Amino acid sequence: MSYSILVTGPDLHPDAVGLAAASGYVLHYAPPYATHDQLLGALRDTGAVAIIARMGLLDATAMDAAPGLRVISKHGAGVDNIDLKAAAARGIPVLAATGANAISVAEHAIALVLGVVKRLVPLDAGLRAGR
Repeated sequence: MSYSILVTGPDLHPDAVGLAAASGYVLHYAPPYATHDQLLGALRDTGAVAIIARMGLLDATAMDAAPGLRVISKHGAGVDNIDLKAAAARGIPVLAATGANAISVAEHAIALVLGVVKRLVPLDAGLRAGR
């Protein structure tokens, strides 16, 4: 028997897809930037037992659209798009990949600091304006 996992966003890495398939799960994808109604429809249509949350609001209405829902896993660190009280009231654990992207965030912060110090945005604008 296979179980459905709804991914609320773009495709996952092929290794993750393979791991899910090998474990008996079928991945379904909500469209990127799906409206709340589209997300509800995807939850109803798939009968998801799990959600890998990347985009979209997962509120009480969304959780009720998937009566078999057993877990929500945030693909990232912030869970501000997930109603934690609604999940707790339904006994649905919410997991997050805390720290998983810490190196990328640190690298990006350094790149932004260098961009400000080196005045990249105004210099780029000047170059494009022909100065």
